[in-house]
Amino acid sequence: MGVRYEESRQIIASQCDLNGQLRLDALVNIFLAVSGAQEENIPAVKDYMQSHHYNWVITENQIEINHLPQVNDQVRVVTQAVDYNRFFSYRSYQIIGSDDHILVDALTTFSLIDLESRRIIGTPDEIISAYSMENQVQKRQRVRLPKVLDHVDQEDTVRVQYLDIDGNQHVNNAVYLRWLSNSLGKEWFQDHQIQRLVINYDKEAYLGDQVILTTEKKQDGDQVSTRHLISGDRGRHSAVAIDWQLTSGED
Repeated sequence: MGVRYEESRQIIASQCDLNGQLRLDALVNIFLAVSGAQEENIPAVKDYMQSHHYNWVITENQIEINHLPQVNDQVRVVTQAVDYNRFFSYRSYQIIGSDDHILVDALTTFSLIDLESRRIIGTPDEIISAYSMENQVQKRQRVRLPKVLDHVDQEDTVRVQYLDIDGNQHVNNAVYLRWLSNSLGKEWFQDHQIQRLVINYDKEAYLGDQVILTTEKKQDGDQVSTRHLISGDRGRHSAVAIDWQLTSGED
């Protein structure tokens, strides 16, 4: 395991939905803010990344959710670079409540990109050493999400706008979760509790692109699953699988 880093945070209203629950896009942004702060505190990594014009790109998030924090909750966010292989680096995140229970447990897969050539590169020894990362012993498998849905229950069209774009000049990874949440809507989040989320990132989306979000919904008793594809003229941008528990008592 790599170097562990921890921050205490209070969940604020601007990070929450109208029910006072932490939004999915805000959750991912908290993860990235904390790992970014760790990198700022390791000068060897910060300087190496800047001098070589490298940046991290997320290819997958696997998130287990026991309970999403609420507005004003005091939490601890813990992260560490876990291990690496030839192509990817892996980082764990946990959000821990004031009672020391794990609220959220996540594993994020990163690639390192050369911003000038736009090519993916292997993790350099300098970064591996600074983070005390371990060479991967147990092979990790990317969660393979379906390329097509069994059926389409809902379809929404979104135009990529200015504030959807980040410093990498394409749609920020958290924005896909905001689009997805808006598509599902208020009643869905009132009636369902999220348990597990996997999101794969594929082709980048850019300012002005029109993307289509298609959704498939399945239910077995109080267990519900949704599958989502976000695609456009450039191909598939993202695939998402979410498991939920029905909380409204309806079936």
